[in-house]
Order: sequence, then C-alpha cells, then structure tokens
Amino acid sequence: MKLTDRELVLKEILGVYSHRLRQGEFHQPCRHSDGFVCVLTGGADYDFGKVTAGDVFYLAHRSDYRFSVTAENYSYIFADMLFEKEEVAENAIFHCNLEKEFRELYHLWKAGAFTDRLACRGLLYRIYGELAKSELRAYVSAPRRKQMEAMAAQMAADPTQNVAALSAACGMSEVHFCRLFERVYQKSPKRYMMEQQVARAKELLLSENCTVAEVAERCGFRDPYYFSRCFKELVGRTPGAFRKL
Repeated sequence: MKLTDRELVLKEILGVYSHRLRQGEFHQPCRHSDGFVCVLTGGADYDFGKVTAGDVFYLAHRSDYRFSVTAENYSYIFADMLFEKEEVAENAIFHCNLEKEFRELYHLWKAGAFTDRLACRGLLYRIYGELAKSELRAYVSAPRRKQMEAMAAQMAADPTQNVAALSAACGMSEVHFCRLFERVYQKSPKRYMMEQQVARAKELLLSENCTVAEVAERCGFRDPYYFSRCFKELVGRTPGAFRKL
C-alpha cells in the first residue's frame, strides 16, 4: 500500500528529532514506527531510492531497509509517529521542499507545551497533505522523467547551469522544459539550482572555517548580499546565524 492510497489517521506522535550521520552503511531490520524525514544537507542511497537535500521521504512501520550515506554532513529532521492502519505501507520519496515546515515542527516539539504538541499534530497533517498533493502532480512519462532527473543531476553538480542550454539538450522549448521539471520536482529549475547552491553553502558553513563572502563565491553567488538574502529565504536564518546553531 502506498502512503497516499487512502487517508491515514495519525494515532500518536512519538518524537521529532534532528540528527546527523557520517558516511557509512546502515541497516534497519524492522522499523518501530512510521516516519517522515526531511533531508537538510548531504545525501544517502536507500534501497528504495536516492535522497538529497530538500527531499522528504516516508519510512513505513515494520519496514526493512538498508542505506549508505554518500556525503559528509548528512543531516535531517525526522518525525516518529504511528498511523492507524493494518496494512504495511511502502517506503517512498517525495521531491518537495518542506524544510520550513519541518523546522517549525522540530521547534514546536522541543517547546513541549500541551498546545505546542497539538500544533505538531496539525502540522504533521499539513506535511502529509503536501506529500499527497506532490504525488498527484508528479505524473510524467518515464522517458521524460529520466531526462528531468539527468538535468537535475547536472544542476546539482553545477548549480550555475543555464536553463536555456539544458532545455535545448532535451530537445524542447525552455517553457516546456520548465513545466516538466516543475511537475517532477514541484519547483522551477531556477529554484532547484538555488536550493542546491544553498545546500552546498550549509555544508561549508558547518564544516569549513571561511567567511560568508567566501562561501557565497564558492557556491556560485557573485553578490554576498544576494546570497544572504537567498539563504535566509530558504533556511529562515542568515548564514551567520545558521553557523551558530
């Protein structure tokens, strides 16, 4: 059963956590709960698919899975909960940016008040709804989806790619390319590239001793002030404030 095959009722929230893993191989033989995971930095290869910064994925109760962390600073926020269901659902990956919602969920859970816990329940339903909507919007033929995935990989490797050149490489107009890309990833190519730049910047801010201006330049931003504005828009904090977390 897919997570979005029918409406599921949230039975219990077990916790909301922030975590980081080093590179390596991992095995989860029988998961104790359902879980929503939002990737903040880095990436990993799960036996049901590859995830990178900005992805959200669902881990099913009682599922057995293996994964390898492929990049340093693989960090994520995850919610452990239980849905009221009898069937075992399938693990699934959703390409939709819900980092802001997950950060809000994490801080509400840490606050710990009764009203905050009620707000967490509502926010989890909102996240669940966004995942369901993203799946309904995402149908693209297999060959076209493969093209978009190849272009996304190029953008991840070099976030300063030219959209016109990418669309020409796919043999389609720029408008059609942008429309298909957004159907697959729920965001424009320009937004996707900006997220890749900011994801790389987050890794550098946490792992290297360099100035914000140097991080901006290394991530393809010519203007450090524009970089700070983009960073705050996506992360909710300035690069300097993020580094102090």
